Amino acid sequence: MPLNPYRTGFVASAEEGARLLFRAPGKESWRLDYSPAPRATDVAEKLNPAFYNQQRYTIIECQRELDVARTFPLNVAASSPGFMQGKYDTLRSITLEGFKLADCQNVEDVLEALQALPSGFVKDPYFGLGINFDIRYIIESIERMDGVSDLRVRKGRRTGLPKVEMGTYAISAASFDEIRKRLRRIHAKALDVAADEKFVLTNNELLHAVDPQTFPVVKRRYRKDALSEALGDGLTKTAGLTAGDRKTAARTTSAVAKTMSQREPTTLLALSRTIETVTLEELIVKMKAMLSKRVSESGWQVFFQGQSLCPEDGVRLSGHAYWGSVFGRGAAI
Repeated sequence: MPLNPYRTGFVASAEEGARLLFRAPGKESWRLDYSPAPRATDVAEKLNPAFYNQQRYTIIECQRELDVARTFPLNVAASSPGFMQGKYDTLRSITLEGFKLADCQNVEDVLEALQALPSGFVKDPYFGLGINFDIRYIIESIERMDGVSDLRVRKGRRTGLPKVEMGTYAISAASFDEIRKRLRRIHAKALDVAADEKFVLTNNELLHAVDPQTFPVVKRRYRKDALSEALGDGLTKTAGLTAGDRKTAARTTSAVAKTMSQREPTTLLALSRTIETVTLEELIVKMKAMLSKRVSESGWQVFFQGQSLCPEDGVRLSGHAYWGSVFGRGAAI
């Protein structure tokens, strides 16, 4: 996994001078501002002379009555070129609906309420909020949609979600969490596969090379549903498979044919019919081409000897039936 650009370099804490300021201009709403640490701005100015510090950056706006908190994820890594800019390319805000942030009265209340957010969210304002880097694909996918600048995560009802409306991509908290968990499982599985391949490589190249008796060649272990995951419907898209993949698919099918006949006979029968149909279609195409070329009888004999679908005793060509050992000493009848 690449380094998280929002946590590398200098990220100032409260002890290092970064500040949070709570403001409640009225009973209806409150706002949380972030003020970068002097040391952080010094670092940013040295790396980027054009950097301008506006002193305060709004990081949360909350409407109390609706319990809707709109967060503005910030890049707070001082050594980053995008210091104090939005974390994401086109997504400017992540709105949290129904997460009980409305009753906050001060900075401490906000920090406590943020800790109660579900897994997947950056819960510390000193790290700029947003979502965890390992599930950034959620943001990257949404940003592929033109005109979407806000992600709204709604706690509670899922009816009508997800949807896109007025520049906002709305999704239920439950769906967001399901996607988060699936992304984590995919990542964990990928790490497991990588670890297995690394073990196989080092065993075979380092140990087997010097002591093959003690350290025999190790092959990658079979993972359940590996073919289904790798190919999906790929086997129906033959143009996308290499010659090696097609041969492997055929060898694998042959190897498990007996097991399939016992456990999935319908699938095997359908495969058999497909093979016969494809073979017959190819045979017809070749025969038409040979008929147009007026191939000699010996040529036909050689051709039919290699065709599994042709009868061994008789063939009808151009209205004539030939009987015998595939033209061997047969006669027109």
